[in-house]
Amino acid sequence: MQSLARTYLAASRGVSRVFSLRFWSSRSSRLAVSKAGAAGGKVIPMRRFFAFALFVCLAGNCRADDWLTVNHSGTESFRQGKWQDALAAFEKALPLATLPVQQAISASDMGAALHTLGRIPEAKPWFERAVAIWRTLPDHSTELTESAVCLADTLRAMGDFRGAENELRSLLPLNVPNERKAALLNALADLLREQGRNSEAREFFSATLALGELAPIRRIDANLGLADIDRQTGNRTAALREANLAATLARDASDASSEALALRAIGNTWREAGDTAKAEPILRRSLALSRQTPVTSPRQIAAGLSCLASLYRDQGKYSLAEQHWLEAMQIEIKAVGPRHPQTAVIMESLSGIYTVQKRYAEAGKLARTSWEIMSETFGEESVAAAGALSTIAFVEQGEKRLDSAAEKYSEALAIFRAKGDPNDTNILDAMDRYASVLASLHRNNEARQLRHEMQAFKFR
Repeated sequence: MQSLARTYLAASRGVSRVFSLRFWSSRSSRLAVSKAGAAGGKVIPMRRFFAFALFVCLAGNCRADDWLTVNHSGTESFRQGKWQDALAAFEKALPLATLPVQQAISASDMGAALHTLGRIPEAKPWFERAVAIWRTLPDHSTELTESAVCLADTLRAMGDFRGAENELRSLLPLNVPNERKAALLNALADLLREQGRNSEAREFFSATLALGELAPIRRIDANLGLADIDRQTGNRTAALREANLAATLARDASDASSEALALRAIGNTWREAGDTAKAEPILRRSLALSRQTPVTSPRQIAAGLSCLASLYRDQGKYSLAEQHWLEAMQIEIKAVGPRHPQTAVIMESLSGIYTVQKRYAEAGKLARTSWEIMSETFGEESVAAAGALSTIAFVEQGEKRLDSAAEKYSEALAIFRAKGDPNDTNILDAMDRYASVLASLHRNNEARQLRHEMQAFKFR
């Protein structure tokens, strides 16, 4: 007996990955400026949740008002993207759930519907209730895993990354079918990648693929995760190979949502390679597919908007970039709130645009707010906070407050070197801007040293 968790996971997927595409690359506020004399930002993407209702008539005689019939109607509404109808049906099914298994499924379904509607704090206690019930029932480790993965995703959406990681790691010893194990490994890997812990994330994505024969969705997610990591660390050949494999798997499975994610990864890789002409139609196709797919969540739309915004920024089309990021930020604020890291990432992107346009007051306010959010969520010494600190430095660089900018770049680079992925090319953006500031301050020896370090990095 299972709940709606799989469909929910499918609807929610793609947002975390949007998060990953920007969160640690910081290219939205860093790359653009490199073309304008500085550098630019990040894009972050969400995992996929597949609704799964394996319907069995527990009572033996199914009446029109029994739990099974009402729950089934909610599941069908959910599958059709009728989220509000699904929630109404699940609310009606709740008092009809008399057996513990029914109660656990109803709780998980309530959480799935609320999360998909953007009512994330309300979803959390329902997933917690489902997990608590499953833990009391023997031989239900598969269902426990599914509800717990949904709970972890909810915690992540609320900015509780540590709680989400602890929840997922607690499930690793469970003996579950390979499909469930793969979903768990992919979820944990996504979470780690979003925190810049690429080596650990790669290990878990690779472990998924090592499980053997799996449903296409599991292999798609693992390959897209690996593509994100390889793109972030400069291995574009591998990133394109993995993303194209994911796209092929998605088309073979007639999975438009997965194909949209794969196209997004391909488009972003070409964009970062500087081929915006090749990237633009791919990213447009990705966003169009997301808009056309009934189960697409608003946050997947936000992800596609952010990717196109990055492209427009790279092309110097700052008004279009601003328009797309503002739309994406409103979606994120509605879904996860104004103090979530994903919202902060878009703030950094806008800050970069405003700095290039000399709108320093707006840029500085967004950059500082982003740093506060990242510091509150991950700690002041985290890679995420260092990225935001570098964005503040970029604003100050534009304002010609060079001594202060140099100090912040130095601090950010120290954190990147101590805690970041040693192969993450994003450190080059901070190095490049810092070297420019040092040269302007006539600290030429330090600037030359940084340039040499950048050259060595490029040829690793």
